Amino acid sequence: MVYGTEGTLNTVVLRQTLLVLNTDTNEKYSSIQAAINACPNDSVCNLQLLYQAALSSQVTIPNTKNILFDLNDLKITTSNSLNIVNNGEIKFTNGKLDSEGTQDFSGIIENNGILTIDDVVITDYDSTRSNLITNNSTGSVYIVSGTLKNNGASDGGNRYTVQGTLIKNLGGYVEITNATMEARSVDNYGVTNGIYTGAVVPDDTQITTNYG
Repeated sequence: MVYGTEGTLNTVVLRQTLLVLNTDTNEKYSSIQAAINACPNDSVCNLQLLYQAALSSQVTIPNTKNILFDLNDLKITTSNSLNIVNNGEIKFTNGKLDSEGTQDFSGIIENNGILTIDDVVITDYDSTRSNLITNNSTGSVYIVSGTLKNNGASDGGNRYTVQGTLIKNLGGYVEITNATMEARSVDNYGVTNGIYTGAVVPDDTQITTNYG
């Protein structure tokens, strides 16, 4: 915000925050969605987050986009239904994704395409019965390195359904190379160690289940 003086009246000039940099073109954008939309189709597009971001609307990656998103050691925060839907290909690196949603079944990413996580911390401390990542039947998820932690709010100790699922895999492909993972999930209804069915998990992956 810049203040100036015009005659005897104070003038306030509001400058829009430019949130995302396209490092291929050096163009800056005021929203994540605008930066994604401006990426060319069917070629890799390099984006970098410039400031912490709290989503005010859902972010969608179209099926024609291939995004390499450097979080720049910053954080994107989602809330309830204001999450990230990937229909194309996206790789998140070097930062944090966090849910501050308080509704049941809040989540951070719904994946229908190719999702790669590398050196990213993904967390949810607030919602009940949430999934950090929901991977649908057309989706592939690759956790190259990072931390997945879902210690969302308790449902009052009833444990009648899954709490704090890290990855809900609904017939897609999930491969975990190197990750630290902590979940509040009860190991039932197809959930084991915070993962719902069918993930490829190396024996040396660190997984902690928290029933607290």
